[in-house]
Amino acid sequence: VLACDLPLIPPGLLGLLVDKLEAADVTFCEHGGQPEPLVCALRTKAMLGPVERALAAGRLKVVPLWKASRCQVLTDASLAAFAPLDRAFANVNTLEELEELERPGA
Repeated sequence: VLACDLPLIPPGLLGLLVDKLEAADVTFCEHGGQPEPLVCALRTKAMLGPVERALAAGRLKVVPLWKASRCQVLTDASLAAFAPLDRAFANVNTLEELEELERPGA
């Protein structure tokens, strides 16, 4: 899963998330100690039951669900190869914001 407002996520980071699924049912990133729930990979068959139960119980937040599952969190230290992380995780909602990030030296 990748949110459309995160256009600068490096493709290699997505590959790393998928690779880490060998030992987990869900992988996601934390940047600056905060979860990035829309930068994740998950095994749909393994997570279908837990997701359905959470929804039926009215639990709509995904991070607690994932942390209760076989999960692997990729922290800033494990993502250092994709620096600068502030740029990679930059939230872009307008064309102007994207143009600003794409300027040399931004």
